[in-house]
Amino acid sequence: MPRACFSEKPITPPNPVGHPLAGYITRTGKSQGVHDDIFARVVIIEDSGRLVVAVSLDLLGVDNQMYSDILRIANQTFGNNILIISATHTHSAPATLFRSPLLTFCEDVFDPDSYSHFLGVIENLFSETNPVQPSSIYLCKSLVQGVATDRNNPMRYQTLPAYSLIFTTTSSEILLFNTGIHPTVLGPENLLISSDFIGYTVERLKSLSVLKGVLFFNGAAGNISTRFTRKSQTFDEARRIGYLLADQIEAKPENCTTLSGDISYKYEEVEAELTNPEEILSTLKSELPATGSNRVRESMHEGLMLLSKLIDCPGYPSRDIARLQLLRMEDTSIVTVPFEVHMNVYEELAEVAEKKGVKNLLLFSYTNGYLGYLSNPEEGVFYERLAQFVSESSFEKIKKSIVDLL
Repeated sequence: MPRACFSEKPITPPNPVGHPLAGYITRTGKSQGVHDDIFARVVIIEDSGRLVVAVSLDLLGVDNQMYSDILRIANQTFGNNILIISATHTHSAPATLFRSPLLTFCEDVFDPDSYSHFLGVIENLFSETNPVQPSSIYLCKSLVQGVATDRNNPMRYQTLPAYSLIFTTTSSEILLFNTGIHPTVLGPENLLISSDFIGYTVERLKSLSVLKGVLFFNGAAGNISTRFTRKSQTFDEARRIGYLLADQIEAKPENCTTLSGDISYKYEEVEAELTNPEEILSTLKSELPATGSNRVRESMHEGLMLLSKLIDCPGYPSRDIARLQLLRMEDTSIVTVPFEVHMNVYEELAEVAEKKGVKNLLLFSYTNGYLGYLSNPEEGVFYERLAQFVSESSFEKIKKSIVDLL
C-alpha cells in the first residue's frame, strides 16, 4: 500500500521590498511589499521502495541551479528519490532567485542572500516533513469553464480539463490538482508579492473540505490565460477567478476512481539546441499577424521585446538539457517537462497516450528547468512561437522522446 505525507512553508523573502518581480517584460519598479505569502509545498509518496518527492513552488519557474541545489538537498535528506520540482508560474514573485536569462529577460537580478534564505526554507521543509502514512490514492477529473481560454482566440479552449489526485491517510487528506492556466490575473502594474489567483484556489479548496494540504502543478498553460475572462487585474478579481476554479475542482474521493498497483518510473535527458534569438526574430517577424485584439498585439510586441533583449545576452545558452519524467499508475500517467506547453502539443500527446492505454494524462510544466515554449508551427506566430527557443529539430526530438516515454 502506498504511503504519503504533505508539508508547506512560506518562501516569501524576509525583506519583501525592493525585489524585481519576474514574468512581465513591461513591468517597471520593484516589489513594495507582500499581499499574500508565496509557498513551497511538497507531497511525498512512498510506493514499493520508490520515494517520490513532488515540490510545488509559487515562482515563475525553476532554473538549472535551483534544480541542482534542491536535488542535492533532497538526496541528503531522503536518500535515493524521484524529484519533481515545479513552479506555479505566478508573475508576482521575486526574480532574485534566478540565474537563467530566460527567466529574467537577461537582467542580472540574482541575489545570493535571498537565494540562501530560499534554500534554507527548502532544507527545513524537507527535514521537518511528517512521516509518511498509509494512503489510498484517488484520481478525479473535472471540466473547468469560465476561468480561462486560449489567450489568442477566446472562442477556443473555453472548457479545460483538470485533474486531481487525492491521498487519504488515517489522519488527513492531501489534494494535488493539475490544470493548465497562466496565473496572470494580476498585471505588470502589481508590485506586491503574490501567488495570484492560485493562492485563492488553494485557500478555497482547504476551506471546503477536510484537506490538510493542497498543492498545484501547472499543465499545458502555454496559450491558456485569463486574458478574456478576467474583468480587471485586481486582487478582488484574482479571488473571484481563484474561487471559480476551486469550485470546479473535484475534491471528494467518493466521486473519483481508486488507483492501485505500483508506480512505474522513466527518466530521460534530451540535449536541446536553442536557436539564436536574432535568427528567431528574422525568421518570424514577417509572419506576425496584422490583426487581433489589442492585448494579443501587445503580447506579440512583448515577444519582440524579449527577443531583442536576448540577442545581446551573454548568458543565453546555445544548448541545454531537457529533463523528462514519466510516472505511471494503471491507466494514469504524469509527464513532467521544463517547458510552457501549448494545448495543441498536449492534445497531440494525450491522443498518443490513449493509444498506449493511458486514459488520463497529467502534464506538469515548468518542471526541473525552464527552456521556453513548446508550440506546433501550424498555430501561427504569436508570443508562444516568439518565445520558443528550442530549435525545430530539437522540438521534434523532444516530442518524440515524450512519446517514447509514454
